[in-house]
Amino acid sequence: MSSGIENYSIRRLMRTMVVMVVYEYELLSENIVANKIFQDDKFNDLFDYKKIRIKNKNQFLNEQLQIILTIEKNYDTFKKMIIKHIRNDWSWSRLDPLIRSMLLCASVELWKLDIGIVTNEYVEIAKDFIPDNESYKFINIIIEKIGKEYHEFKQKRNQTN
Repeated sequence: MSSGIENYSIRRLMRTMVVMVVYEYELLSENIVANKIFQDDKFNDLFDYKKIRIKNKNQFLNEQLQIILTIEKNYDTFKKMIIKHIRNDWSWSRLDPLIRSMLLCASVELWKLDIGIVTNEYVEIAKDFIPDNESYKFINIIIEKIGKEYHEFKQKRNQTN
């Protein structure tokens, strides 16, 4: 890692933890089961919340849970959306499981947050965890394309309402 997670903001740390949990499932090609993740207390295994000052730990846990629940319930939809934006000669399984995890998490956050924020956060996480310089560029491109698709969908929805 280039900068180390000790320098991360609380939000980036939260995102990183979610990516790490989703990565485990992607690596093992298993279905995500959000309730099991929180029953097994995976987030406390990944990070000691006592080492930083979090005013509302439950808020962060709830945000993590919501991202994971959204991925669990909409995994196939997110997967299809991501695949639509990669090269035709690539398959889902050809993508590195860590990259898949980042793109899944980013896809959830794009629905609520600005494209620029989501892109920046996941590109920075990629730079820290994937030494290949091309990977963060790939992540950047895919997040931008998905974000644009979301934006267009929201505009159409607002026009019909």
